[in-house]
Amino acid sequence: MDTTLSLEIVPYNPSLKSAFKSLNIEWITHYFRVEPEDERVLDFPEENILATGGAIFFALLNGEAVGCCGLLVEDGGVLELVKMAVQPKHRGLKIGEKLCKHAIEYAQNQGTKELYLISNRKLLPALALYRKVGFVEVPIKAHDLVLFERCDIRMSIHF
Repeated sequence: MDTTLSLEIVPYNPSLKSAFKSLNIEWITHYFRVEPEDERVLDFPEENILATGGAIFFALLNGEAVGCCGLLVEDGGVLELVKMAVQPKHRGLKIGEKLCKHAIEYAQNQGTKELYLISNRKLLPALALYRKVGFVEVPIKAHDLVLFERCDIRMSIHF
């Protein structure tokens, strides 16, 4: 059976708050260490993403949260794609691609001028996905380096 048939992208619901944190902690601790900015956003997503006008989306596979991403609002019509995660056992099903495309469409519908993300060059599959959906590498900003030690690449889509 094709499990992607039961994949649904849904907006944040308070019942999914713990999934948002656990999905992200899983990948972060696999490759890096959890940093203070991670804790701030993952412990309080409603206050730090949603209350500022952002959005959080989940990929539900057979009703289980197996992936997520957030959109953080910045000044000047700019959104940042944050906290993108897919459970390792469900990678390869194009869940990350569907989440990314959903986030891009949402950003466009909000009248966003730019959608960007910061990441790390060792995350090769993630970077390949971002390029596939239209992100291009742009110069990293000093602000990016302050937020996360692991940040060494910035990618962006302009609308």
